[in-house]
Amino acid sequence: MISSRCPKAVLLGRSFPDMDGLEVLRRVRRWSGAPIIMLAQQEKESDEVAALNLGADDYLVWPFGAEKLLARVWAVLRRSIGMERSGEVSTGIIQRGGLVIDVLHHSVTAKGCAVHLTQNEYHILLILARHPGKVIAYSSIITQIWGQYAADDRQILRVNVANIRKKLEPDPANPVYILTEDGVGYRLAGDPE
Repeated sequence: MISSRCPKAVLLGRSFPDMDGLEVLRRVRRWSGAPIIMLAQQEKESDEVAALNLGADDYLVWPFGAEKLLARVWAVLRRSIGMERSGEVSTGIIQRGGLVIDVLHHSVTAKGCAVHLTQNEYHILLILARHPGKVIAYSSIITQIWGQYAADDRQILRVNVANIRKKLEPDPANPVYILTEDGVGYRLAGDPE
């Protein structure tokens, strides 16, 4: 489920009927950097240390309230989406010319008009927006969206980028936001107008 949906964050139980939660964590960490919060029924320091050493971003022991859980989720999301690094920490906004991405509310506007993107389209745009002007290789985008074991199928990526351009660009045949570097990848114009 995690590999097919590419979630922004994962709440992972410590125990399952057929597999230990730490084993699930270990397997997910082989291919995903998504933030993971482990949820446990009992407090055992060695389990918490093991989870954190295997790559969990946080560890919560029952009982806890919904507000505490939500606060922890927002904390790991802020770190994982690079808000601190890119200056988005106070607003959750990425702005590149007339393009505005509200990361916290999962919304996009171009020149003041709302743009409705699918989940994959949104994540592709976000990957590019976090590195304006930098070419992101096709294979890197495919891995980040569909997982490490996804086939290197550039056609599905091309279709998604074409759909983004139709929704975002004033003239999709002459894009000003998402530019193609033939044979390499895509880049978001450093300061699109």
